[in-house]
Amino acid sequence: MNRNIASLRIACSIAIAAIMADVFFVCWSPAFGIFILWLCVAPIVSLIFIALVIWAGTRTLIGLCSVLLACLAATYVIGHSGDLLRSETRWWWARGTWKQRVLAQQEVPGQLKHLDWDGWGFAAQDTEVYLVYDPSDGLTNAIATPTGKHGAGLPCDVWKVWRLEPHWYNVVFYTDTTWDSC
Repeated sequence: MNRNIASLRIACSIAIAAIMADVFFVCWSPAFGIFILWLCVAPIVSLIFIALVIWAGTRTLIGLCSVLLACLAATYVIGHSGDLLRSETRWWWARGTWKQRVLAQQEVPGQLKHLDWDGWGFAAQDTEVYLVYDPSDGLTNAIATPTGKHGAGLPCDVWKVWRLEPHWYNVVFYTDTTWDSC
């Protein structure tokens, strides 16, 4: 096997490993994971690709650059949609447990059943994500509305709402806002 083929195989293997690392870091910690992606994974992968170009020669430059660009694009997409990816992964792994916890709560008039689902923060600026059960699916309208609007049963304006499955939503309030603080 010549250096050109070997370098492309190594590049593809590194790209796959980097994408798997991207998913792991983002699912592990939404804020810190993105930090690791941009300050560790992307530069290390780029340096390895530069070393492969030097080792294999310029004949593989187009192929290696294509693989590198695809890897960096995947890193960007994974980093950009990290909160959604993290929530979907957590929901997929243990949705039965989460549903039981939320449904076991007592009804509070005027509020939807909810659970503190996830969060992130830095320098005393915390952002909370709640798992919300909406039996009427009224939060579907909150998904399509501009930021700041909220649905019936939510005490505060929201930054983001996304649907996990029918009747189950993730609701993200603005930074330093919790379910009980507004």
